[in-house]
Amino acid sequence: MAGVLALLAYMDDFQVQTFELPEDPGDWHSGDQELTEYLEDDAILDKFDGEPVKLPYNVWIMRNVRAALQSLATQS
Repeated sequence: MAGVLALLAYMDDFQVQTFELPEDPGDWHSGDQELTEYLEDDAILDKFDGEPVKLPYNVWIMRNVRAALQSLATQS
């Protein structure tokens, strides 16, 4: 459970610009614009055209959290 909570805390910190790179000339801060990459899985297919569905990175994080919580529930 500690790992799941740490992952959720990290995602929250990233979204609210907690992380910064002061050595970066633009004074970079984390934020939601950094998590816009779309990833696909051949097992998740669009029900209309059969092509793999591309999901935003944030959705993949939440899918991983759900899987981790489900695995914890089955261990109890």
